[in-house]
Amino acid sequence: MFMKINRNKLFDVLVSSIGTAAVTVLIWKLKIPNPNVVLITVIVFFTFSGGFVSGIPSGIITLGYSVFFFLLRNPTLENKQKMIVICIFIPVIVLLVGILKRKDDMKSGELIVANKKLEVLANQDELTHMPNRRFLDTVFKDEYILAVKTRTPVSFVMIDIDFFKQYNDVYGHVKGDECLKKIASAISKNIKRIGDYAARYGGEEFSIVLPNTDSQGAEVICRRIQASVDSLAIDHSASSVSDIVTVSFGIACSLSNETDTYLKLIESADRALYEAKENGRNRIVIERQRH
Repeated sequence: MFMKINRNKLFDVLVSSIGTAAVTVLIWKLKIPNPNVVLITVIVFFTFSGGFVSGIPSGIITLGYSVFFFLLRNPTLENKQKMIVICIFIPVIVLLVGILKRKDDMKSGELIVANKKLEVLANQDELTHMPNRRFLDTVFKDEYILAVKTRTPVSFVMIDIDFFKQYNDVYGHVKGDECLKKIASAISKNIKRIGDYAARYGGEEFSIVLPNTDSQGAEVICRRIQASVDSLAIDHSASSVSDIVTVSFGIACSLSNETDTYLKLIESADRALYEAKENGRNRIVIERQRH
């Protein structure tokens, strides 16, 4: 990073120096009688483009040319007075424009940071702080396309908290929110590989994207999540399958053939989840693997 910054500054200095020198040569060739306006414009341009790094060399070259033009070429009292004014005026221009440029850069930087924060918020579930469905859809679409190209499996998992409506009815929505947070944490801590993503899909549903993972590998991860949720031992007196909160899983895996889309894989996982719920909940169902 340090070398990169230095190279960028060096490039700005070179551009400013060469650009200002080229303008002064052009002024000399064209014999412009009063080049002050042109040179000041050049200084302002380079200073606002590259800040002090560009403005200082531009100002130095301009001062050098001014010394030649006003003193060496025609050292009259009037030119000496002009030279004094220029020697004061050019540094002031560089300073003022440089400060203006720095403030503009700071505002731009703050705007970039603010936009990044907004982007994070737009892709994050407010309650659980997990990625939301919008983020998941984007990631899954990209991973599916990559899997098609590399001919590798990709698995998608749907997770549902069993009898969550009844949980809210008995314990209230505040406890329900706490339950969602705990389940989200249990899911997230079991998603350890780079490239795997878990998200809150909506309501009491969560989902996981597992690139380069077959259905058996996805089941292993689901078993771990199931054990983590059980270890939380969250009371659920309204559940008909257990006295604690449990979750059901639907797994779908595809070898990503080009005629299908990631949306079809989501539908397959959703069907598997429905089957898990129909067959008693608190279980894992794997949709038939497709080739």
